[in-house]
Amino acid sequence: MIPPSPPAFWCFGDIEIDPNRLQAKRAGSRIELEPKAFRVLVHLINHRDRVVSKEELVQEVWAGAAVTDNALTRVVAQIRKQLGDDARTQRYIQTATTFGYRFVGEIVPTPAPPPLDPKQPAARAGWRSWSVVAAGVAILLVGIVWWALTSARTRPPQITALEQITTSMALDRWPTFSPDGSQMAFTSDRSGHYQIYTRAVVPGSGDRQVTFDDLDNIQPTWSPNGDYLAYASTKRGGINIIPASGGAIRYRTNFGDSPQWSPDGQSLVFRDPGLRFNPAQDPIDVPLATLWLVNVDHGAPIRLTQHASPPGGHEKPRWVSDGSHVVMETAVLIPPTTPRPDFIPAVIDIHTGKWKAIPFGSIRARDPIISPNRKYLYFEVLFGKQPGLWRARLDDNFQAQAPEPVIPANGPLLRDFAFNAAGTRLAFSQSNDQAALWSVHLNRSGSPTGEPQPLIREHVRRFFSPSFSPDGSKIAYTWVQRDSEWVKMAIYAANADGTGVTPVSPEDQQTFSASWIDANSIGYQVTGKGDMQGYWRKPLAGPAEKVNLRLDWPQSDNVRVRGMQAVADVQGAEGSSVIVRADLAGSQPRSLTPSTRDIGNPSWSPDGQWIAASENVHGNRAVVIFPAEGGEIQTLVNEPGQSVACGWSPDSKRISYAALRDGIWNVYWVDRLSRKVRQLTHFTNPSGLVRDPAWSPRGDQIIFERLDQFANIYVAELGPK
Repeated sequence: MIPPSPPAFWCFGDIEIDPNRLQAKRAGSRIELEPKAFRVLVHLINHRDRVVSKEELVQEVWAGAAVTDNALTRVVAQIRKQLGDDARTQRYIQTATTFGYRFVGEIVPTPAPPPLDPKQPAARAGWRSWSVVAAGVAILLVGIVWWALTSARTRPPQITALEQITTSMALDRWPTFSPDGSQMAFTSDRSGHYQIYTRAVVPGSGDRQVTFDDLDNIQPTWSPNGDYLAYASTKRGGINIIPASGGAIRYRTNFGDSPQWSPDGQSLVFRDPGLRFNPAQDPIDVPLATLWLVNVDHGAPIRLTQHASPPGGHEKPRWVSDGSHVVMETAVLIPPTTPRPDFIPAVIDIHTGKWKAIPFGSIRARDPIISPNRKYLYFEVLFGKQPGLWRARLDDNFQAQAPEPVIPANGPLLRDFAFNAAGTRLAFSQSNDQAALWSVHLNRSGSPTGEPQPLIREHVRRFFSPSFSPDGSKIAYTWVQRDSEWVKMAIYAANADGTGVTPVSPEDQQTFSASWIDANSIGYQVTGKGDMQGYWRKPLAGPAEKVNLRLDWPQSDNVRVRGMQAVADVQGAEGSSVIVRADLAGSQPRSLTPSTRDIGNPSWSPDGQWIAASENVHGNRAVVIFPAEGGEIQTLVNEPGQSVACGWSPDSKRISYAALRDGIWNVYWVDRLSRKVRQLTHFTNPSGLVRDPAWSPRGDQIIFERLDQFANIYVAELGPK
């Protein structure tokens, strides 16, 4: 039976549901339902003539993703709590044991609310099966409507129209306008590789592929005369130039990414991250990144910024329209034991090298771009009272006034901002990430016995650093979710098959780096200030207690415990890492690796004799091992790209690691003695990220994190300034 179209308004009890505006009220006060909970409720109301199976709800709301019953149960519990219902009375949602749910509330006919002011942006949502991308679209549009309705009385609208340009299930990012504003270039991995595409900026237009090689091409920027596109090639490394209609490629540099064409068309500014990785896969900021300039036609690149001047890594360069300045994001990476890193815009004069920071107090301003008329600085705010796109008025000396929000985004990220030449249109991408813990089963020889499968999957920010209990029956991991204030990190435990998920750390703590101390207790780090910061031990049954682990907080990270001994990496003044060892009784730590080498992410061998780790070597990361007491460092894997060690086989002979090869992340192991390498997974999606493969003490399973990324492109019409 075809479900009826959603009405303009529903009312039952003291509850009002407006499906067109994605709003719910109880006794006249607005109630908060996360997007999935809202969609579950609407689907149940639309099909209130029958019991809706759990499988149908998962297919409808999670797009068929492999999620546990716990995820659906949690969502239903949230709906009941917000509606004033519960599992015992079941006034509105009735449980059909083992099968599903049915909406049993009495819908009262209610006239529709007045229509939205046509001058304000309107949010519309279809109630077919929503994909991950569609969920993000709804969040974005609802945010715009909410902000417009609540602020229209005090100021003119910031956005007069919003149009979604791409609608793929791929990762579409880095839009850039042609000089006349009629076309757009962008990156997509829809073909299996990152390629550059162009399209007309009108509804219904088709995409035209510009690059066709397998070098994974990203971050296009249009030349001022409209004839060429510059872009970064992640596999080859460096900046390339190609005719906008396609054709012969000029390889301009052999390093760097994030190119931006100068207003006079003579040069490009770009970033040297100092580390070889794919910025499309690794959304991280690099503490040693610097900016460079290169002439479009001839000559060697010239360094524009120096390390720590301005402080932090130098990211996301954008030209100011005067052609004499570049605005950038300065990313001061502080270990995750501190509440927040600093992200501060800065402007540098390309002729004198003088720079000026543009701070906004407690606001962390990311991905800054200055409007073509130089009157406004636009930037992204990830956390605070109103995450999303903000702007601040600038004077002629780049002094900023108090910022104001433009597009709220309580969910997926808004990034990759680009203006058209007139400054009347702003393009950006909106991304959705889907994280999961995956499992691959192995035979006695360490070969996979089948395809990897998702073990625990929800729409959260990350699942990272899984750790097996000593008997291999349980796992612990860090659960990461972003809310309006910051990233929440918590420790969870589960059975090795993904069932029985339970929280471990208190809700009021920021916790990470789970490590089993023994079969019945888990150790983890706590971020924050004062006495809370440090290392804690939590029995599976009992309260947590702080451990006297004398590490350099907050500079220490990746703490791994074996018995009473702990290893961790400590960040030095120049951004490199040193691995130290200490015990839980409070002994003074001692260094196991020299400060002249950048080695981190340690893990114990099961016999306690070895430490595996990852070393940064000329922009690549290699797998290394050394004795647990300190000594000779042996390099086992050192190939171009990234190799991040994590786990050990039960016999202490093999190390599991995640590696980036030919633009794709997969799981491998390497034999400590023979140095034989075996690939365990064969993912092909270039936008997928694999991390932290942990080997079960039983030897039959490796668990790892996989993060799938999706994004689409939008164009906002800017209202009066």
